Amino acid sequence: MRHLFSVMAISFLLVLTALAQSPPPQAANYRLVWSDTFSALSLCTTDVAGCNWYNPGVWWLPAGGIITDPSDTYVNLQWYSGQANANSTNIATTSWTGTHYRAWTYGYFEFSAAFDVVTGSFPAIYMVPEPEVGANTASDGVYYGELDVMEWQSQTPTKYYGTIHVWKNQSDVANTNCCDTFSLPTGADLSTYNTYGVLWTPTSISWYFNNLLMGTMDTTASPYSLTFGGQQPYFIIMSQQAGCNWTTPCPGQVNPTNMRVQWVHVYAPVPAPPTQLTVKVQ
Repeated sequence: MRHLFSVMAISFLLVLTALAQSPPPQAANYRLVWSDTFSALSLCTTDVAGCNWYNPGVWWLPAGGIITDPSDTYVNLQWYSGQANANSTNIATTSWTGTHYRAWTYGYFEFSAAFDVVTGSFPAIYMVPEPEVGANTASDGVYYGELDVMEWQSQTPTKYYGTIHVWKNQSDVANTNCCDTFSLPTGADLSTYNTYGVLWTPTSISWYFNNLLMGTMDTTASPYSLTFGGQQPYFIIMSQQAGCNWTTPCPGQVNPTNMRVQWVHVYAPVPAPPTQLTVKVQ
């Protein structure tokens, strides 16, 4: 009986946790399937199981920069001049071989992030398909997608970029390089925490800033349908880079620069209920 009560208590707590973390309106019929509040930094620097984040995470992002979790309340990605990986500091939800990873197909992904609004700051949050890990994308002839949740550069301080790319042999075959530009609401302060979200469905991708719809892109036509139609699960990369106007170094580059991420939430569609319920009585 005591064991039964323990199980019931745990189940009740899980239900309360799920209710407390209800999805935003644009993902009303979704459920939370993964999150990280950085109450402790789960980061691996080797190819082992059990971590939320990895550095290095993928072949084109070697280890570098400073990654900390101040007060166990947020992860801070710091780029500084002279670091081992010259242009960026990154963490990803995949190990560098792709042996261990967290990746998803469809869903609502949201991030509470803040960063230094200074010259040369280039924060980015984006998603890439798991099959690309370890791939030689310069010559393998395979289509790969890229879903940019948020990119910001100091030469356009009142805007941020949300884009989908389709790559083949390191060329953007969708001719979207670069970018879908979203004008920020008047008075938006990016040095404080804001929520950047993206809703990925079988037919479209939509971007949100503090739950405000910024834009939607149809993915049913080629080449987007080749990479965003459910063929590949996508993992997350968060990056503090150096540069402006899509180049590095940046004239007037500030050193160092930081991006802080307070939490990450991943919501998945709730499966449709069966059309008929059969009850077997014994």
